[in-house]
Amino acid sequence: MELMFNAAGEPVGGVTSNFLLEKTRVTLQGKDERNYHIFYQMLAGGFPELMEQCQLQGAHEYAYLAQSGCYEVSGIDDRKEFQEVIQAMNTIKMDGHEQWYIFTCLAAILQLGNVKLQGRDAPAQLGNGSQYYLEMAAYLFGVDPASLMNAITHKTIQMGGRRASVVNVPQNADQATQIRDALAKEMYSRIFNLIVYRINQVMHTRENAPGMTIGILDIYGFEIFKQNTFEQLCINYTNEKLQSIFIELVVKGEQREYHNEGIPWKDIAYFDNKVVCELIEGANPPGIMRVLDDTCRSLHAVDSDTADKKFIEKLSMTGIASHPHLRILSSTSAHSAAFTIKHYAGDVTYSCQGFAFKNMDNLFNSLVNCMKQSSNPFVAQLWANDDDAAKQPTTSSQKIRKSGAALVSSLMRCKPHYIRCIKPNEQKQPMTMDIKRTLHQVRYLGLVENVKIKKSGYSYRATYDEFLQRFYYLYPNPQQLQGGRGGAQVLAQHISKKYGAEIPMSEWAFGKTKVFVSSPSTVFMLEEYREEKMDPKAYAAKVREHENVEKMAEAQEKKVSTRSSGGVCGSCVIS
Repeated sequence: MELMFNAAGEPVGGVTSNFLLEKTRVTLQGKDERNYHIFYQMLAGGFPELMEQCQLQGAHEYAYLAQSGCYEVSGIDDRKEFQEVIQAMNTIKMDGHEQWYIFTCLAAILQLGNVKLQGRDAPAQLGNGSQYYLEMAAYLFGVDPASLMNAITHKTIQMGGRRASVVNVPQNADQATQIRDALAKEMYSRIFNLIVYRINQVMHTRENAPGMTIGILDIYGFEIFKQNTFEQLCINYTNEKLQSIFIELVVKGEQREYHNEGIPWKDIAYFDNKVVCELIEGANPPGIMRVLDDTCRSLHAVDSDTADKKFIEKLSMTGIASHPHLRILSSTSAHSAAFTIKHYAGDVTYSCQGFAFKNMDNLFNSLVNCMKQSSNPFVAQLWANDDDAAKQPTTSSQKIRKSGAALVSSLMRCKPHYIRCIKPNEQKQPMTMDIKRTLHQVRYLGLVENVKIKKSGYSYRATYDEFLQRFYYLYPNPQQLQGGRGGAQVLAQHISKKYGAEIPMSEWAFGKTKVFVSSPSTVFMLEEYREEKMDPKAYAAKVREHENVEKMAEAQEKKVSTRSSGGVCGSCVIS
């Protein structure tokens, strides 16, 4: 999220960008995890007409919600929050018709998830009790049930050159299930993108060229579970990329500046995780994701297990098979085949089961055309711009790499400030700290190296001219100060002579183009002395006000203490 300001520092608008939406959560969640909240909010009964029109039931009735066994979260009122969603939609000027279409499409996703496909032979057949759900999903999407079924159980391939012919290739139950899930994930993603677009329409800037922006990035953390699959690889790859930026700008960049400025400095060792990023995304030799893409390109009418087995075989024959951060655990069965990556955050073993089919973006032309021909104007518009893009669909790993590169590009243009979040325990309990787990996170986040560098390094730096322009008030005859390094050294010597007890000369360092100050407390004192020199009366008034506040706080504390000793609860007196 970027907040935009004009040259005067006034907020003039903003823009939201979405990267790496976790689409897989729509169709698959871990144990005790929920799907996206909106599904449970819809089913909480706050919109009776929607429940009736879409034939909605409880969350436990839908395969996309029931697999994790988690339907409610302590402290979350789904019904109340659904009303807040409605209010937010009204705020961004979404009318009632558009809101209705969004919710009916989300309901259609739930109905689609209950469409079971069976049979070893292609094309797949509907499972028992699935006809109703197919018809409900088709009705809400505004398409013909037979057309939707055909799009799920067949993929369209264009053969030949100028006189190309289109061939419908039947899919077995495993493949058709993947296509069904791909439709559910893509529909959710397009609705999500639309909402982001509508927010940006309301938040657009009133000026063509904003002076400054403050960007805020919220990203999910590193994941290590008992069973790690393709989704965890994508998430952990993204975190590797973000960690690489942190190392480049904070750890490596800090030390590089000291060397460039000629400041005496002993390098602090750190792990550069670019080697892990290359292992996952590299082109020469091909990384794990490129090997997976190559496997998917060569797949023809095979089941998921066979596809995964081919992937692990190819991985074993590539140049990265002997990579120091990769260990391949081959097996005769795709169910037990796995590989371990030594990430910056620790070793993670990934099960290969479902890897190939999850990587394939199965939005084949038949599926896209089915949605484009919808009688529902909202659905037709969501899919209107997909001309021939579905003939050669990109893979999930290609999309994640492209999205990751765009994110990195945006972040590298910024001056970053980090808020590192620690997960204190696995039970999601307040006031509970697992020390071993916490220390592990502190170490792998690079916080130890960062603290060492900050502690050994300098808290403040500025070019000589910037330093002189800000603190020349502290010199008795500012007009006599020269520019550059010489003037900065004269000013620093004067400050240390006058305030030697608090700011000794050891606090200063002078590089080729910048002056450095060691302790944060020194910088605070410099600012106070500057403020006092600039406006003595205002500074004196500020000091008196601060002293009065302290006296009032002390008096209140004594008052509370006296009342408490008389038998009244101190917390009750304060409240």
